[in-house]
Amino acid sequence: QGYVQEYPVQLKRKDGVILDVLITAEDRMSADGTNKEYFGTIRNITARKQAEDTLKAKTALLEAQANATSEGILVIDENNKRVFINQRMIALFNVPADILANEDDTALLDFVMNLTKFPEQFIEKVAYLYKRPEQISNDEVEFKSGMILERYSAPVWGKDGKNYGRIWTFRDITERKLAEKSLQESEKKLSEAQSMAQMGYWDWDVQTGSVKWSEEVFNIFRLDPKKFIPQIDSIMAFSPWPEDHQRNQELVRWALQSHEKGTYEQRFFRGDKSVGYYQSTFHGRYDEKGNLVSIVGTVMDITERKLAENRIKENEDFLNAIIENIPNMIFVKDAKDLKYLRFNQAGEKLLGYSAKMLLGKNDLDFFPKEQAEFFMAKDRDALSKKECIDVPEENIRIKSGEEKVLHTKKIPMLDEYGNPAYLLGISEDITERKRLDAALHNAEMRFRLLFELSPEGIVIIDPQTANILEFNSTAHQQLGYSREEFSKLNITDIEVKETAQAIRERIAKVLKGERQDFATQQRCRNGQVKDIYVTAQIIEILGHPVYYCIWRDITELKKNEEESAKRARELEVFYKASLGREERIIELKQEVERLRQQLKLNQ
Repeated sequence: QGYVQEYPVQLKRKDGVILDVLITAEDRMSADGTNKEYFGTIRNITARKQAEDTLKAKTALLEAQANATSEGILVIDENNKRVFINQRMIALFNVPADILANEDDTALLDFVMNLTKFPEQFIEKVAYLYKRPEQISNDEVEFKSGMILERYSAPVWGKDGKNYGRIWTFRDITERKLAEKSLQESEKKLSEAQSMAQMGYWDWDVQTGSVKWSEEVFNIFRLDPKKFIPQIDSIMAFSPWPEDHQRNQELVRWALQSHEKGTYEQRFFRGDKSVGYYQSTFHGRYDEKGNLVSIVGTVMDITERKLAENRIKENEDFLNAIIENIPNMIFVKDAKDLKYLRFNQAGEKLLGYSAKMLLGKNDLDFFPKEQAEFFMAKDRDALSKKECIDVPEENIRIKSGEEKVLHTKKIPMLDEYGNPAYLLGISEDITERKRLDAALHNAEMRFRLLFELSPEGIVIIDPQTANILEFNSTAHQQLGYSREEFSKLNITDIEVKETAQAIRERIAKVLKGERQDFATQQRCRNGQVKDIYVTAQIIEILGHPVYYCIWRDITELKKNEEESAKRARELEVFYKASLGREERIIELKQEVERLRQQLKLNQ
């Protein structure tokens, strides 16, 4: 119907090799208008397909790695544009969709800053690092919600020394900080390189130096055939890279000497000054004496393929930089024999083995048999179930002989048929967290023991409601209440001396930082009134202020003081009535002084 058709197919070459090709075809009428002809070209796109397949495989591996990590990851490029944010990062801050839609980092930065407890410190550190792209930072950020995150930031450098921006990772260490605190996930979007090959032909007369190009070659070079006359010198001027010329000349020389077909690739400047790449396949034409007459060949524009390969390399460098900067151990094993194929720097630092030592070997080569068999059993479990296996705790003996505790996730990587091809592992060193958890537990046990065995009543009161929150056995027993009864009381239910208003005023003073020591009276369950000496202050528990009181029962002490005072008064009267008897006076004075000293001791 007069349309140009273009479609990919596979063809089997004479030697049995399968090629991916792109066919472009159209129908035409013959010159005399009597017959219909079909005209077309077949272009080999095998290399392009291989580049696309390689990119897809590496993209799939990265996405699985990013999805498996338990840390929030944010990557900002050198222009402060957000190029990557994983789902864990979004979940940590509950980032709204409209902010995610904006690639500018400013909106997300403002959103997160407003969630922090100290926003000025947060934004000041970010600004400091953006001005110093070479610096690495590791700190902690507190949020209004009570969440605490460990924030790690480092520049992302490629192997070629190029700076790709800055990586931020955020690990939730809230639980660890309450005791003495911990993690997240990562994801990466990649663009695929797709290219369409264009082909032209050329003919170089080596005797005259003239060169003929087909229209397609002019299109590849983006030159106007009406203005540009191809000559060897003018063509070479488009490729001002001596090293490329030297290599290509050697290929041409070899091909012409052997009378075989030759192929080379070349960078060149297009007519619009952009850089392109072409691939040329050529062979020589010879006269009956074997003398070279001309060289003919094809030119295929492989710019998109080369750019795709460069993007793959840049993406691979970029992904490798991310993986190498993530603080958790990341490794990849072959699904068949569980030998290591990939190991990052964090893993090297953790285990003490270099990646070079680990690659091509399995766990039995490095770890005690019992540990190695446990690791490999978990590997096989993940591969057989084709799902992520979470190992909350696993012990591992590192090169130095030290025992570490890891939290590991193992994720099977499936091939195009759904069969496990690789095993991805992500391990977090939780040794320090386990030590801190144990220390916290022991500290809590010691505190509870001291709290309960105190001979004085200890009571913790809500400063807002005056309800009793916590207390030891002495506190409720000295007033005759059971633990259940006492837990339901308000301080006003037992206070005799002070009114509810006076109690609130006293608590308000203590909330301002004033410690209070005072005597009061409290009513027992049986109605008896006891004298209590109170020491009160404000302390914080889990970030909340509470009214902390120590109650000392001084009922007997007060009674003894009153009796001693009464006895002193009686002796004073007797002393005054016995002034005529000197010896008795001396004795009475001594007795009075003794009672006074006793009274002071009781006080």
